[in-house]
Amino acid sequence: HDHVAGRKESLQFLRSDPGNDFRVAGFAEAQWSNGWNLWRIPGIYGWNPIMLRRYQEYIRQFTHSAGYAQPYAGPGQPDHSLGSPMLDLLGVKYLVVTRKVEEQQRLTESSQFERVFSDLDWWKIYRNKNYLPGTWFFPSAYVLPDTPSELAFMNSRWFQPRQSLLIAREHLNNRTLPQAQELDTISIHADQVAASSRGQAVSDSDCAEPRSKFAYWGGKGNWIRFEVAGPKDAGRYLLLLEYATADANPSLMAEVTQGNRKQVSGPVKLPRSWDWNCKSTRSIELGEFEIAPGTNQLSLTHAGDVGVDVFSLRLVRLPETKARRGEDFSFHDFDVSANRVSFEARLRQDGYVFLNEIHYPGWTATVDGEPAEILRADAIFRALWVPAGSHRVEFRFWPRFLIPGAAISLATLAAVGLALAASRPSSSERRAL
Repeated sequence: HDHVAGRKESLQFLRSDPGNDFRVAGFAEAQWSNGWNLWRIPGIYGWNPIMLRRYQEYIRQFTHSAGYAQPYAGPGQPDHSLGSPMLDLLGVKYLVVTRKVEEQQRLTESSQFERVFSDLDWWKIYRNKNYLPGTWFFPSAYVLPDTPSELAFMNSRWFQPRQSLLIAREHLNNRTLPQAQELDTISIHADQVAASSRGQAVSDSDCAEPRSKFAYWGGKGNWIRFEVAGPKDAGRYLLLLEYATADANPSLMAEVTQGNRKQVSGPVKLPRSWDWNCKSTRSIELGEFEIAPGTNQLSLTHAGDVGVDVFSLRLVRLPETKARRGEDFSFHDFDVSANRVSFEARLRQDGYVFLNEIHYPGWTATVDGEPAEILRADAIFRALWVPAGSHRVEFRFWPRFLIPGAAISLATLAAVGLALAASRPSSSERRAL
């Protein structure tokens, strides 16, 4: 309690919620950056020195974050931070904010969050009126090529966390999934720039695997152009940009030209990132375009004076109809501990059961006692294919290195014991001494 400004009232309020399927986001500077386990409150941020890289990559997509996933809800970015569906997927029911963050994010005007507690008018607690529970059901899924494509697509207006379940093809080992639709994706890399008014492609060596980026590109009116080979059949595509910028609120115009046809979108404001390197990239949608067979010219133009480093672009084909929301499903009888999550699922139709816990090696799953495959869904979470009806779903954690590690430890202990025994003098040697 003393760590949180010497007061306990906010903690007591959060603990008074009887549910066990929600989390808290603390946007209140240093005091709420750590201590969630100590306070017995499930939080999504913290100064964690062993933060999983995939989780950190996910978090930075919708909030300006420093190292260790410490949030910084910058001013003028409510649509890209607190209002993000990626925050909703984490099951965030409460926000703890200071007066400063409350004003920056215009929370008093929000239709999504309502103030439910004020601690001496300093700590403010806002409740998400329609937060996403820890388990959900999807009658179908969409398949994208890889995790970066998932993260980019989740930053589009098209993504709805209660309707759109995304799974990366790279984790499926060429298998097909039932009731899943592949979304055709055209990937464009920074070193594929065909022409530009300024800037150049360079290698960013800040990450373990160096990446190409188009850097030193900024200034109003400056542009870059790509030559994009269109698909076999024309279709409607989302244009998604992966970028980094430490400047405040740059904006870009996007244009697709083929022959005499010109399509323009924007300008689109880009939330800033923590730094300029590959460890700080974010993604954003730049618009929808009709992409036809043949060569398409794709251009990005600065509408402001600041700079942006471009890492990649993706054109993702939109399905003809949006995903359907699951109907008549419910989850009951939860049993949750550190190494086990189980519950009763009642489903009217076949589909995917989603759990907003991180996908991590060592977790196994069963449906009615029979082994079930855990799919990595929405970049970092878990999903199972479950048929219609009433079923007992269970997840258990068994560290994959526990048995080999224990065997090595025992073997080492035995070897040390034998070595010590061999080094001890015999009884005749002791008598001689």
